[in-house]
Amino acid sequence: MPSEASHAPESRQTHGPRTAPVADHAAAVLEHYLRDVRRFPRLSHERERALSQHLQERRQQWRHLLLDHLVHVPLVLAWGPRLRRGTLPWTTVCHSGPPPTAEAVQTALSGLHRLAGQMRRVVQQQDPPPQTVAALRVTMRTLLHDWDWHLAFLQQAWRRFDRAMTLATTTGQSRRALAYVATLGYSLAELGPLWRDLSDVDSLAEQAKQEMVLHNLRLVLKVARTFRYTGVPLSDLIQEGNLGLLRAVDGFDYRRNLKFSTYAVWWIRQAIHRGRASQALVRVPEYLHADAQRVRRAHDAFVTMHGHAPTAQDLAQRLGIRLTRVQWSLEHTLEPISIDSPVPGQDRPLQQVLPDTHTPGSDAVLVQRTLRRHIQSALACLTPRETTIICRYFGLDERPAATFAQIGCEYHLSRERVRQIVQEALAKLKRHEAIRLASLEQ
Repeated sequence: MPSEASHAPESRQTHGPRTAPVADHAAAVLEHYLRDVRRFPRLSHERERALSQHLQERRQQWRHLLLDHLVHVPLVLAWGPRLRRGTLPWTTVCHSGPPPTAEAVQTALSGLHRLAGQMRRVVQQQDPPPQTVAALRVTMRTLLHDWDWHLAFLQQAWRRFDRAMTLATTTGQSRRALAYVATLGYSLAELGPLWRDLSDVDSLAEQAKQEMVLHNLRLVLKVARTFRYTGVPLSDLIQEGNLGLLRAVDGFDYRRNLKFSTYAVWWIRQAIHRGRASQALVRVPEYLHADAQRVRRAHDAFVTMHGHAPTAQDLAQRLGIRLTRVQWSLEHTLEPISIDSPVPGQDRPLQQVLPDTHTPGSDAVLVQRTLRRHIQSALACLTPRETTIICRYFGLDERPAATFAQIGCEYHLSRERVRQIVQEALAKLKRHEAIRLASLEQ
């Protein structure tokens, strides 16, 4: 069967029918998503507090269980060389703050590596003494007790442990699980209940997070619609906003007695701003975009109040930011102009100079008419059913192009039968003289 990109009628007419199914599918998916979002009403303030409290308690329980059993130690040992060299930022392991000195990191990692080596030698014995294994674990906990672990690091350590135990349980590949046995001194029989307990607590936390996310998708839609002027598709804005919503759920603290929407709007807007900046041809940091917007608003307010344009020094004093940032914002911020403004040195307005990209030219209209005539001549060699199906498939009947399944539903045919009819019709069209003439015209 020939590919759709090589079908003669589609490539001879226009590029519109080729992109129509993709656009229709995207619109249908977005419409289905918007319809599903309406099924989840907004939560009450009491329910938000209860879910946030449940989420934080389960995560605290999960964190305590994971750290108490040293499940994160194998990942610390794996990342140890990069932490020593400084190629891995300290903030990927612990929360941002005053980082420890290189000597402190070197001492802690060396001590942890030494303890892990002692644990391996003890485990390799025929009957390892439980007192020695427990003492080594206590020393490991004491060595890492002051480290303020980052949640993302602990989640990665958990995924690594979960993957190892899943392979050991389902496929019998226990090589990765045995690494935890050798490093932590637990047997596989002890790791199994620990794995199940961590999975249960993690599932409870994810359920609470999922409920908060689902019932706040309307909030993302409300914020995303305010960015329609940017030219970014609504589906992309929603996707970026959902990422911000996830971060808002992770960081929301119910003890502050705030509404979740008040806290989440900032994260959603921040995620959309960052998503827009990442799609630009030249990526500019988000803080520079924020500075440019502040400078533009301050500029407009100054003109309204004083009647003349401010200097960069005036804006820097008004906003309290450095003069160099104000100058950069003024140089790189595009100022919109009216299409009715006169062209410099001429009497006609700008709209008379700009080309009209929507109305096709006379040569394009002539070519399209000629191609349409050749296509109609070629379709005359087909049967009425073949002509109808070909027109529906390539969108030649002033309607969007349809798929095999859609055509089959309309004419009560199977998808395979529609494909066969299209293939037979294309074989006839390729032998017709009008198609050759259309190719020459194109």
